Amino acid sequence: MGQLWELVQAYVDRHGTSERQLAKRLGYASSGVFTNWRDPRQLPSAQALARFSSLSGTPYQRVLDAALTDAGYLPEPAVTDVAIQLRRTPSGRRTPGQQRALGSSAGEESQDDA
Repeated sequence: MGQLWELVQAYVDRHGTSERQLAKRLGYASSGVFTNWRDPRQLPSAQALARFSSLSGTPYQRVLDAALTDAGYLPEPAVTDVAIQLRRTPSGRRTPGQQRALGSSAGEESQDDA
């Protein structure tokens, strides 16, 4: 699955909604619209991306970059400390995988929170 679909899944998981409900909130009759979002063969419309951006609270540029990367128009971004920082959990804590990637231990994490 691509980056755009990861954003959609994050929204669905965070809000406890279904794909069908999300599709309706975006103005579509069915969740079939997400076929190209999962495995893009063509880009979703700019309007659809903007509606998702607004609904999810995700910056439009991030949604657009995800769609363009999935479609092969942009290279895959390198995993950097900044990218890892942007992907913190809703509580603001790093996931265990992020901690390992940054080389921090649980003790360092608790010092960050202090």
